[in-house]
Amino acid sequence: LGILRILIEKQIDLDLMECIDTSAGLYNHEFDRNDTVRAAFDFVMDRLRKYYQDKKVDTSLFEAVFAKRPESPLDFDMRLNAVIEFSRMPESDHLAAANKRIRNILKQSGINDHPGLDPQMFSEDSEKNLFDLATGLHDEVTDLTAECQYTDALKLLAGLQGPIDDFFDNVLVMDEDDKIRNNRIALLKSVSDMFLGIADVSRLSAVK
Repeated sequence: LGILRILIEKQIDLDLMECIDTSAGLYNHEFDRNDTVRAAFDFVMDRLRKYYQDKKVDTSLFEAVFAKRPESPLDFDMRLNAVIEFSRMPESDHLAAANKRIRNILKQSGINDHPGLDPQMFSEDSEKNLFDLATGLHDEVTDLTAECQYTDALKLLAGLQGPIDDFFDNVLVMDEDDKIRNNRIALLKSVSDMFLGIADVSRLSAVK
């Protein structure tokens, strides 16, 4: 735990997966390098889990970030702090539940490669509104995420709570028409992907 604590508290950005892989490459005897590196990384993540348990961080908050498997402990910490802040927002419960619902819809759809969105196919005001707002946030959220400004990105995404709830209240996602259904699923995926760029917030549904 000592090394992880130093990396996080001293703000040292180190790619652990790269370090482990480099170290594994120094061994001359035969072994499954990929499996070994993955096992070593998972061991470190278990140590990181203990680090946050000692800090009384809810397990589901850790799991939300762990789902992304950040390879830098510092990046992990920044994401986790952002998710902690997000979990305190009044919108978080609704958005966690909505993201869980979206994940289930995507899984049940059985479509791995969703087609691109076609705004011209939207017929309900609720889906048009969600599309417009999500599209308007996309570039800024993407930029903030790339800059590791995860808290700011999640604050922007919190503004989608009302439109997402309205969408589910008024739009039949699983429409009988394949094209309409897939277009609506693609819309939900585009919303989910913005959250998943930071963490899997669907895992926060049991936090409060």
